[in-house]
Amino acid sequence: MKDMEMQLIWIPLFIVLIMATVTDLKTMTISNRLTRNGLFYFLLIRLMWALLPYTDYLVGVLVGAGFLWLINVIHPNTIGGGDIKLMAVVGAALGWQMTIPFLAILFLSSWIFVAVYRHLKRKTIVRFPLAPFFLLSGAVLFWVQWDVFKVMLQMY
Repeated sequence: MKDMEMQLIWIPLFIVLIMATVTDLKTMTISNRLTRNGLFYFLLIRLMWALLPYTDYLVGVLVGAGFLWLINVIHPNTIGGGDIKLMAVVGAALGWQMTIPFLAILFLSSWIFVAVYRHLKRKTIVRFPLAPFFLLSGAVLFWVQWDVFKVMLQMY
């Protein structure tokens, strides 16, 4: 079961997050083609293979993208449209249960980056690419999930 999760979900998710990170670092944009294809892939794959009910993945899309969209409505131009769409991809891949901790790690890590940057450079960051923090959040969540799984296997 976990091998399928690795092959069908985590590896493709990391490919999407790495591609988004590279383009976001270079151009401060995330490709619509990447997010559209990623969303299509994960929604389709979750129809055929899922650990949770399909609605959990749809809610993951709404929770993830909706939260970033709401922040952008309240504070315009703080989060780009590509970041919102990338969060929809993450929600489709992981479901709402893992989207919430993903968001927490995403905001905590980016907040720490901004705080350290302000302290070291003594100036405020106006814009910075968020995709690297998506990648970091995915890596942390992956490590925690699989490490916990290994501990559970050792117990039995």
